[in-house]
Amino acid sequence: MNQMALKQAYARLKSLKANLPDRFHADQTYVEEFHSILDILQQESGTSLSAFRVPANEMQRESSGGNSITGETYYTGRMVCHRTYLMMRIDGVLGFFTISSPETAIGFTA
Repeated sequence: MNQMALKQAYARLKSLKANLPDRFHADQTYVEEFHSILDILQQESGTSLSAFRVPANEMQRESSGGNSITGETYYTGRMVCHRTYLMMRIDGVLGFFTISSPETAIGFTA
């Protein structure tokens, strides 16, 4: 277990949580950063963290408006998920490592 890699991943996770824009949706960029951090934590801890990933069905195309007469919806081309869903997953990972056994706690504290 590489403690320095774990500390860096933890710092990135805390930073992601603290700096996630306060909007209804979180852009796919933030989800990708979260998954990148999860990959490091999983590799270094040897613990499967797949339950914390944001599933593809939670991602949706971002709407930029629509036409109420025709019912047509316009999209930006970006993928987003609900910010609260991503925050729930981030808090889940932080909680998991906080309450885990001493072997997997990796220094996370409440």
